[in-house]
Amino acid sequence: MPLPTRNKDEDAKKFVSRCMSSDKMKQEYPDANQRVAVCNSQSRAGAEGGVLQLTDEEAIYAKITREVSEAGYKYKDPITGEIYEFARKGVYKKNGRVLIPVHE
Repeated sequence: MPLPTRNKDEDAKKFVSRCMSSDKMKQEYPDANQRVAVCNSQSRAGAEGGVLQLTDEEAIYAKITREVSEAGYKYKDPITGEIYEFARKGVYKKNGRVLIPVHE
């Protein structure tokens, strides 16, 4: 199955979010830092627009990369056991389920 590609009218932030949450990407790139690098690369490859738009998008990629690398709080889906990382403590939901904090 091929990697996600950016739709013609999709902005960078939405694409990277969709790409990061893709089951295919999670399977092939379980490490979030690797996955964000690949998603950013895929987004750049599908980018259209002028220099200003591309410059703005580079700022978005930098912010997303920073947020992923700073993620330090792990939460687990109580049904699937899947682990999610977040930069801040909080109450998070996925698939309608409240995630459970993982204490290491």
